[in-house]
Amino acid sequence: MTCKDKKQLFILNLDKKTYTVSSTRSGAFDGQPDQVARLLENDKGILYFCEDSDSFAGVHGRDANGKYFTILQGRSVNGETSGLAFSPGNKFMYVSFQKEGKIFEIRRRDGEPFHGQRLDIKYHNDKDNEHPF
Repeated sequence: MTCKDKKQLFILNLDKKTYTVSSTRSGAFDGQPDQVARLLENDKGILYFCEDSDSFAGVHGRDANGKYFTILQGRSVNGETSGLAFSPGNKFMYVSFQKEGKIFEIRRRDGEPFHGQRLDIKYHNDKDNEHPF
């Protein structure tokens, strides 16, 4: 779940009755974390989340190792990203930019699903996400 006001992501482990919290207060995130979607493969997964921001909002991810990355960021469109969804098989991502009223279908260049073990992307610097609580 997300806490927009404090720019935090919470991951709950209901089996162990534990949680982890991480911040999106620095680094590539300008807005607040919003809607989340999790894709699982072989007990590992990627947590994708939208961003509530007036400009340059995007869709970001967090892998099973806790590393953050950006899938897309609006440069020619503005406003909050929302409506995050995936096609059956996870080969297509759908997201809307609310202010502009535009919906996008995104696919990977390599044709692989978004839950794949390897995403050919640039990860954010780990120290960008260090934030004491």
